[in-house]
Amino acid sequence: MPVHHNTKQKALILEVLDKNRNHVTAEDVITLLHSCGEKVGRATVYRYLRELEEAGRVRKYTLGEKNTAYYQYMGEEDGCHGHYHLMCDVCGKLEHLDRTVAESFAKSARESYGFIIDCSKTVFYGKCKDCAEN
Repeated sequence: MPVHHNTKQKALILEVLDKNRNHVTAEDVITLLHSCGEKVGRATVYRYLRELEEAGRVRKYTLGEKNTAYYQYMGEEDGCHGHYHLMCDVCGKLEHLDRTVAESFAKSARESYGFIIDCSKTVFYGKCKDCAEN
């Protein structure tokens, strides 16, 4: 059975996402593919990232004033849905907030205000350690 070109391209995109489980942009994915000699079109990358997001296999974060979208590969598991993120306004670094801190904050918001936080959409903005020291 012949492999369809589009299927091969999707497999390559998934491979890049799986190897880079941190947060990457679509342009990062394109650059990584091209640096390995793989020719995958920009539209294909964006279209497949959208499909993966709709399927719940990729989380998309639109961060900062430039509205740059970052993607985090979830794979088949649900490991990233239970925490918040910290975003540096200066360098754009995106980190996971420790789960115990996030759970404590969510519990306090629920008990004090009756507010249930959707941690899959929660990003705190500020300066990372490196940028704060400069």
